[in-house]
Amino acid sequence: MLTQSFQKGQTYLPVEPNPALLKLENPYDLQQRKGLDYLWDTSLYKGKYYLYWGPVPAVLGVLVHIITARPVTDAGLVFSFVLGTAFFSILLLRKLCQDLQFPGWIFWGGALASVINIPLIWLLTHPTYYEVSISGGQFFIVTGFFLLYFAFRSPSLHKGYLVLAVLAFGLAGGTRINLLPSVVFLTAMILWRIYIVHHRRFSASIPAFVATVIPLAIIAISLAWYNYIRFDSIFEFGHRYQLSGLSLTEDYRDQVSLDYMVPNLYTYVFRLPALQGKFPFITIPWIRENMWPFFIRLPKNYYYPEPAAGILFVIPLLGCTALLLIRLFWLLINGDVSLVRKQKNMTSSTFLWFGLSALGYICVQMLVLLAFVSSSLRYLFDLSPALIVLSTMFAGYHVQSFEIKPYLARAISYLWILASGLTVITGFLIGFTGSQNNFLNKNPQLYHQLLGWFSR
Repeated sequence: MLTQSFQKGQTYLPVEPNPALLKLENPYDLQQRKGLDYLWDTSLYKGKYYLYWGPVPAVLGVLVHIITARPVTDAGLVFSFVLGTAFFSILLLRKLCQDLQFPGWIFWGGALASVINIPLIWLLTHPTYYEVSISGGQFFIVTGFFLLYFAFRSPSLHKGYLVLAVLAFGLAGGTRINLLPSVVFLTAMILWRIYIVHHRRFSASIPAFVATVIPLAIIAISLAWYNYIRFDSIFEFGHRYQLSGLSLTEDYRDQVSLDYMVPNLYTYVFRLPALQGKFPFITIPWIRENMWPFFIRLPKNYYYPEPAAGILFVIPLLGCTALLLIRLFWLLINGDVSLVRKQKNMTSSTFLWFGLSALGYICVQMLVLLAFVSSSLRYLFDLSPALIVLSTMFAGYHVQSFEIKPYLARAISYLWILASGLTVITGFLIGFTGSQNNFLNKNPQLYHQLLGWFSR
């Protein structure tokens, strides 16, 4: 719908709000809207509907229509973005593993987990406008990381890759607005790296600084202009004007709070999926009040409307990485290993900087999710592609640097492949239900046939 609006030269959606809605004293109050027809979760401002999501997918929709003369669909965008995210994740892992001379099993484990995992499959089970924003944001983030590595992997900075990388990061922020803090962080890391590459000489770094800042400035100015012509403010994306439910707090300042961090941390990292004795054997249930541990006190306004489970369990490869991290800390505490090592390629500044950039992105984005008023499993896709890449880098570095005993390295390789396989299996099985049980609803015959096979 936003694509159609752009084609007409307007920023509001091509649907007129219900006159009864506009007469309400407070149309943003869910109870006052009861019984009225309106576009759910859109932004209502001065008698027009808008979207608070980033405009980049709609711009792409215009380009697709110009080239193909066919209308873009939400499902088509989600499918394309998910495929693109997996594709560039594999290309990035391949180049990293080649340059750092990691064993082949390290690459294949990470590649399989990048292609099939929850929440990637979760998005495909319900490909609507929410999922367009999330999958599109990750497509541009992963593409940006891929191009960023190529920009700095050689001794001389490649400005072409650099411009494309920052452009991709900027488009990520223009697709999913809550990625903007991470884009700011990545920009700072890029500028710092440019300064280091040019031997801390500011004058020599200026051309690369300009190549970095200009694409981001163009995107930032465009977003500011887009906001101003819609909501009379360059900083307003329309989220406070959404026609939503309980997730929109009475006081908009309560949308973000440190009080939400503990329940969100438990949900996103440690909450277990449900196991059962019949197909599909593993599911992610809707969260009920009695499913919270006794030591967690839910804050006022906190909203948990959807199924969710911890990323360490729905992506077992990340759980495997957590075990390797615990083992490394144990070795460090006991003095069995040292982080100061002279290893070929492993301690290169590019590798460390790239790893720190990915880790910083994950930390910033995790903080954004933890402080938000509600939780949803689809939000984990903001983290999972980068987490899988970083986990693969860590696993390869761990084996090459700290496991000198062949049998331990072999055991870790078996554990890594097993965790990768479990990630794929978990993705498939949970995907049979998804958030809306669409497989059963849209193809009940095949679903019950599978249920019969596994019940024998």
